[in-house]
Amino acid sequence: MIFKRYLLLVFLTITAVFVLKAQTVPNQLAKNKPLHQFNFTLYNTSNILPSNSVLQIIQSSQGYIYISSYAGLIRFDGNRFVTFNKKNTAEFKSNITGSIKEDHFGTLWITTQGSGLLSYNEGKFKSHGTNQGIENIFRAIYIDSANKIWSASPEKGWFIYDGQQFEFLKWQKPLQDIEVRTIEEGAEGAIYFGTLGHGIFVFKDGKLNQIPPDDYNNALWVYTIFRCKNNQLWFGTSQGLFLFDGKQFKQLDSPNIATVNSITQDSTGKIWLGASSGLFQIDPETMNVEHMDKDLGLPNSFINSLIIDHEGSLWLTNYKGGIIQLKDGMFNNYQQSIGLRGKVVNSIIEVESGHFLIGFDNGAIDQIENGRIKPFHTKHDLRNSRIRHILKDSKKNLWISSYNGLLKIEPNGNEYFFHQKNGFPSSKIRLTYEDSEKNLWIGTRNHGLLKMDHQGTIKIFDNSSGFNSLLVMSINEYKGKIYVGTNDGGLYVFKNDTVIQVLDKTNGLPSNIIFNTYMDDENMLWIAMNGGLALVKNDTIRLLTLKDGLEDDSPYDVLEDNWGNLWLPSASGIMKINKNEILTHFHNNKQNHINCILYTQKDGMLHEECNANALSLKASDSSLLFPTIEGVVQVNPGKKIQNTKVPNVIIENLFINNEPVDLHQPIIIPPGKNRLTFEFTALSLIEPQRNQFKYQLVGYDDHFVDARGTRTVSFTNLAPGSYTFKVIASNNQDVWNHKGDSLYFTIKPHFFQTYTFYGLLSVFLLGLVFLIYILRVRQYKYRQQVLEALVKRRTHQVMLKNKTLEEQKQEIQSQAEKLAEQKEVLEKLNSDKDKMFSIVAHDLRSPMGNFKAMLENLSNKPELYDDNRRQKVLQALNEMAKNTYELLENLLNWSKTQMGVINFEPDVIEILPILKDVLKLAEPLAQKKNIAIKIKIPSTLTVYADANMVRTIFRNLIMNAIKFTDMLGNIEITSTITENSVQFSVMDNGVGLTPQIQEKLFTNKYLQTSLGTHNEKGSGLGLLLCKEFVSINRGNIWVESVFGKGTTFHFTLPDKPESD
Repeated sequence: MIFKRYLLLVFLTITAVFVLKAQTVPNQLAKNKPLHQFNFTLYNTSNILPSNSVLQIIQSSQGYIYISSYAGLIRFDGNRFVTFNKKNTAEFKSNITGSIKEDHFGTLWITTQGSGLLSYNEGKFKSHGTNQGIENIFRAIYIDSANKIWSASPEKGWFIYDGQQFEFLKWQKPLQDIEVRTIEEGAEGAIYFGTLGHGIFVFKDGKLNQIPPDDYNNALWVYTIFRCKNNQLWFGTSQGLFLFDGKQFKQLDSPNIATVNSITQDSTGKIWLGASSGLFQIDPETMNVEHMDKDLGLPNSFINSLIIDHEGSLWLTNYKGGIIQLKDGMFNNYQQSIGLRGKVVNSIIEVESGHFLIGFDNGAIDQIENGRIKPFHTKHDLRNSRIRHILKDSKKNLWISSYNGLLKIEPNGNEYFFHQKNGFPSSKIRLTYEDSEKNLWIGTRNHGLLKMDHQGTIKIFDNSSGFNSLLVMSINEYKGKIYVGTNDGGLYVFKNDTVIQVLDKTNGLPSNIIFNTYMDDENMLWIAMNGGLALVKNDTIRLLTLKDGLEDDSPYDVLEDNWGNLWLPSASGIMKINKNEILTHFHNNKQNHINCILYTQKDGMLHEECNANALSLKASDSSLLFPTIEGVVQVNPGKKIQNTKVPNVIIENLFINNEPVDLHQPIIIPPGKNRLTFEFTALSLIEPQRNQFKYQLVGYDDHFVDARGTRTVSFTNLAPGSYTFKVIASNNQDVWNHKGDSLYFTIKPHFFQTYTFYGLLSVFLLGLVFLIYILRVRQYKYRQQVLEALVKRRTHQVMLKNKTLEEQKQEIQSQAEKLAEQKEVLEKLNSDKDKMFSIVAHDLRSPMGNFKAMLENLSNKPELYDDNRRQKVLQALNEMAKNTYELLENLLNWSKTQMGVINFEPDVIEILPILKDVLKLAEPLAQKKNIAIKIKIPSTLTVYADANMVRTIFRNLIMNAIKFTDMLGNIEITSTITENSVQFSVMDNGVGLTPQIQEKLFTNKYLQTSLGTHNEKGSGLGLLLCKEFVSINRGNIWVESVFGKGTTFHFTLPDKPESD
C-alpha cells in the first residue's frame, strides 16, 4: 500500500513538472516598473469580503484563493467569497483559522484554534488530532517532499503527521510552550522552524537543535522562512531580513524593512516581502530594494501574508484591512501620493523626449523625466495662478498660460510676464499656439482671441472681425487654416486673419461648446464637443453619440494612436474606438453599434474623471497622456499584457428545488424535482468580470449556449433521462478552456413515464377500444329505437307548440291593448298634473302678489297707515300667509305620495289629542264666521294609523268645511266603531255639492280653484290628499251632500294592525 502511494506521488510530481514547463506562469508584475505604478484591487468588508481580520493567503492547485481569518476559512474565485465556519460546517468548533497548505494530492490542511488540524478535499472537511487532545495549533504548517505534515500544538508540542499517526518531536526542553510561526524545508532536507521568542530550530537526521541566536543577531522572533530558487533561505524576523546560504546568516541592510511577515518570489526572480512597514521588492542579483507603503498609494502598510498566483498577480493580506490584488495594467498613474505637487492637471507638454512638464490648478509646475518627478521652478511666483497651458515654441521658448498672465521663459532663463497691468490685453490666458509662420495665437478666458507676430504686435479678434466668443478652448492649424474651438460660439475657421467659416448648432453641431479638434492624415476633421464626437468630411458633418455606442457623449479631446484607434478622454473615463469601425458605421447609415471600450479604475486608472479644460498629449514614444482631476494617466497603446493562462473551469454547485446536491456522489434525481440550478466558475483572477462562459446540457441542448459573464443557469421541467451538463470558459483575453468541466446526472421517471406503464396502458387501450366497439353497436340499435319514438314525440310537441304560439299571439294582442289603455291613462294623469300645477301656480300668484303689494305700501308710505289700519293690513297678511302655507303643505305631501317617498309610520294613536291640535289652527277661521264646531268622539278612542297623516286628513276636511259654511253655521265631528275599523264623519250645513262635483271630487278632474263663502280659495288638492292618506292607512273615504243644505265627509281607519 505504501509502495503504491509512493508511485502515485512520484507520478504526480513528474506530471506537475511537465505542466509547469508546458505553461509558464504569466508575469503580471513588470520587471522594471515602479511599485507605485502597479494597479491594485482592494477587497474588504465595504464591498464583498466577509471579514477584514485576515491572516494567511494561498492559491490552491485548482486556482481558488483561500484566506485564513478569525471568521473562518474564506474561499474566493474572483467573483464570490464563500466562508466555511462553525455556522455551516460541523468540523469547525471555532472560527479561528491560521496557516494553510496544500499537499501533493490536492488536499488543503488548515491549522485552527479549537478545531484541531482540518483537511479539506472534494468538498468535505475532516478533523485530525482532536481525539489525541490536539485542539489548538499554532499558525505554522509545512508539507514536505514525502507529503508529511509538520506543525505544532500548545497542548502536545511539535509534531509530524502522515495522515494516520502523530509523531511528536523531542528537545531538551518541553516544546509545548514554544510557539512556532513558520516551517520550511532546506535544500539538504533539513526542516527549519521559526519561533516567536526562541529563534530558529532545525530538524536534521532525526534530531532537533536550536541554531545559536548569535548567528542572526538575536532576532528571536521569526515570522517567515522562504527558500528561493537558488535554494537560499530567507528569514523574516522582527529585526528585518536575514539570508542563509547553509553556512552563515547575513542581514540585509535596509532602513525601511521592519518586521517581515511573509516572503515570496515571482517568475522573474524578484523577491517580494510583506512587512509591517509595507511591501518590498528585492532584486536578488543587485540586492536593490524598492519600497511601497500607505504614503505611496498602498491601502494598508501592515502586510501579514503574500503570494504570487498562477497568473502572476501579487496578493496581500493586510492586518485588519482586507486583501489586495496587485497586478500590472495598461496605465501609469502620476499623482500627489508619489510626488506631484498638484491635484487637478490643466496642462501636459513634452519638452524633450521622455521629459514632460505638468501644470496644475494650484499654480505648481512639475516635471516628469523617465518616470521620476521633480519640481519645475520659475523666477516669477506663479503660486495660486492656475496654470492653464504650457507651450514650447520653435525657438525653445516656454509660454506658460495662467489666470494671472502669460509668462515667457527664454532658453537663457530670462522671463517676461505679460498681463493687463503692463499693457497686455488680458491677464486670464487659457492657452497659446504657434502657427506655421511663427505667429503666436493666444486664447483668453474673457477677452477672446489674440495674435502676436514676430515683432510683438498684438491683433485682437472680436465682434468687429467676426469672432463672437470670449472664452477660447483650443487652437490648431490644419493646411494653413487656424481652427479655434470656443466655449460658447462653436468652431471658428480663420484664413489670412479672417473668419471664413463657423461650425455651430445652426449648421449641424449638437452644441457650441468645442473642447478640441483633430485632423487626421486623410484630411478628416474630428471635433470633440459637448454632445458627441463629430466628423467633418467633404463639408458633411456626421455625429457619434450614446445612441451609436459611445460610452460618454462629451469627449474632451481626440488622440489617434499608431494602430488606427481614437482615444477620447471624458468624465466617465477614457474611450477607445477603432477609426475604421467609425467610418464603416457611418457608411452603413449607423445600422449597428460601434465597439467602444471604456477604461476606468477597473483597468488601472487611479482616477477615471478626466479634465474637460485641458488638452491631452501624444508623446514622442507614441504613449498617450491624459490630464485628470487627480493627476496624469499615461498609456502605451502598443503595450499588451498577455494572459495566456488557460482558466480552470469548475462546476461548483447543483441545486435541485433549491436543495444542494453532493457533486462527488452519483446524481440520481427522483421524479417530481422540476428545477435544477447549476453554479460554475472560471478561476482566472486578473479581470474576473471579463471571464466568459458557454454551457450545454447534452440531451437537451444541441450546441453550447453563450452565457457571457453569467455564472449560473437553471433548467425546469426536464424530461426523464440521462444528461451531461458541460461548461467551458475563457479568461479576460479570450483564452478558452475548451475541455471545461462536466457533470453527469439522471432524472428518474414517474411510474406513468416508464415502459411498463406504457405497455399496460396499451393493453388497457386495446380492451377499451373493443369494449367501445361493442357498446357502440348496442348504442346504434338503441338509438334507432329512440329516434323513432323521438320523431313521434317531436311531432306531438310541434302540434302543441303551434297551439301555444296561437295562445301567445292572443296574449300579446291582449297586452298590446292593455298598454294602449295604460298609455291613455298616463297621458291623462300627466294632463291632470299639468292642470294641477297651473291651478296651484295661479292660487300662489294672487296671494303672493297681494302680499308683495301690501308690504311695499306699508314700507314705502308708512305715514298713510295709522295703528288701526296697520293692524288690519297685518291681519290680512297673516290670513294670506296661512292660506299659502296650507296650499304649499298640501302640495308637498301630495308630491311625496306621488313619488312614493312619504314616511309611513303607523301606530296605535289617540284621536282626540290630534283633533284638539287641528282645532287650534281652525278655530280662528271659524270664529270669524261664528261657526260652531262640535266634537262627538270618545276621549279614549284609538286607531292604528300614521299620526301625521291622520292630522292632515282632519285638518283638510275641517278647513274645507269652514270655507264652505256660511256665517253662524255648524260643523260636527263624530265617530262610529265598526267590526275592524272606526268610521269618522265631518258634517257641515254649508253650501253643499252638486252631483256632478261629487263624481269628480276625489279625482284629478276636480283640481280647480273654488271660492268659499267668504271668498276663501281652494284647489281641491286637499281632498285628493285626504284620499291618498286614507288609502295608505287601509281606509276608505266618501262624501254625502245635498246642494244648498250641507256636506258630510266619511272615512274609516283600522283599529289595530293588519296582522292582528
